[in-house]
Amino acid sequence: MKGEAEAFAVEAKAKAEAEQMARKADAWKQYEDAAVVDMMLEVLPKVITAVLAVVEFFTISIILMKECCSVAMKFFKLLGV
Repeated sequence: MKGEAEAFAVEAKAKAEAEQMARKADAWKQYEDAAVVDMMLEVLPKVITAVLAVVEFFTISIILMKECCSVAMKFFKLLGV
């Protein structure tokens, strides 16, 4: 009878420890997910700023190329070419 009680106590303790470890693992997983979201929210504005800078550069380049082509076309038209 004493052996059965000890076995039951050991089993109950092991189950409690396993449940506690599972809860800790879940808490760490939630912490990890929150940390990833936090990092993304911190970096996202910098990424968007960089992308917009590239878009602005290409937009300005296209406008300048269009203007240059327009001037060149007028010049060649004046020359009669």
